[in-house]
Amino acid sequence: MARTLYEILGLTPGASLAVVKQAFEEVSAKLEPRTSVSTEDRNELTAAKEAYRTLSSPERRAAYDASLIAASGSAYQRAPYPTYVDRNSWFDSLLPG
Repeated sequence: MARTLYEILGLTPGASLAVVKQAFEEVSAKLEPRTSVSTEDRNELTAAKEAYRTLSSPERRAAYDASLIAASGSAYQRAPYPTYVDRNSWFDSLLPG
């Protein structure tokens, strides 16, 4: 099975743009042509560049996520954003009575 663009960069689907950029920089630093000359590493760098190009654009990313949903036939979705928790009610739930 082919790896997803998220897997190429070592990310989860809910990753923010900043995390995508950081992951791409880390992968590309390891696979930079000056430090690595193998064909496999060059192919991996090309895949990482394509992953970054797609995941760093909100429009391309939405289209890619939609294609993953269609291909898998399941309810694949980005990880949900954290929800707001009212601190007062949270603390009240910890106290007895």
